Amino acid sequence: MRAQLLRLPRQARVSRLLSPAGAVTVTATVKVYLNTNERESFLRGYVPGDPLRLAATWTTPQHNPGEELNRASRELNIDEPTTDWARQYRADRNRSLSVGDVVVFGETAWACEKVGWTQIGMSDAVILA
Repeated sequence: MRAQLLRLPRQARVSRLLSPAGAVTVTATVKVYLNTNERESFLRGYVPGDPLRLAATWTTPQHNPGEELNRASRELNIDEPTTDWARQYRADRNRSLSVGDVVVFGETAWACEKVGWTQIGMSDAVILA
């Protein structure tokens, strides 16, 4: 696999969509990266430089990262997901979201911990192509 350095854009990955009624809805892009250094990451969590693989992407009208992180964790750890993006994640035969994996909400990256989430920088992340 080829590795490339991920640089998040300086502008937020937030889209403005026009609803049928003409109101503006703001959405955020959410991306799930699985840590491929599984043996070590499950024990110690994410460490800058760990190889990551993009496993899922979706947009959400959610403005609270905590609520969306909890939703991602719930949907990607149950046997029968309730959202299309989570069903596709399972259909692609991805494992459950685990300690050491990373979820990016807009421009903010969060590492899954044994309990909860820790905000991290992604400037040195290694993304596998």
